[in-house]
Amino acid sequence: MIGFGQAGGKVVDKFLEYDKRTGSEIVRAAAAVNTAKADLMGLEHIAEDQRVLIGQSRVKGHGVGADNELGAEIAEEDIDEVQGAIDSIPVHEVDAFLVVAGLGGG
Repeated sequence: MIGFGQAGGKVVDKFLEYDKRTGSEIVRAAAAVNTAKADLMGLEHIAEDQRVLIGQSRVKGHGVGADNELGAEIAEEDIDEVQGAIDSIPVHEVDAFLVVAGLGGG
C-alpha cells in the first residue's frame, strides 16, 4: 500500500494498525509520501524509512496548503523519490499495489 498525502498516509497507517492488532497480515509492505513533514511524523505504524518527504526544495516540509496543482508539480518533480519508495517494496511478496489518496487537499 502506498499512501499519498495526509489522508492516504492515515488510511495506510490504519490498515497496518489493523494488521498488527489482528495478526491478519493483509498489508505486505507500506509507504507514505507527503510534502508535510508533520503529517509523516504523525504516522505510527508505517516504518520511518518508508516515509518519503517530497518537495523539500519548494515547500521546506510544510506541505502545499491544499494547492492541488502545486502538489502535482512537486510529485512530478520528485518522481524519483516516489519511485524509490516503490522500488524498496519486495515485489515477489506482493500481488497488487493499492494507492491511497484523498481528494480534498494538495
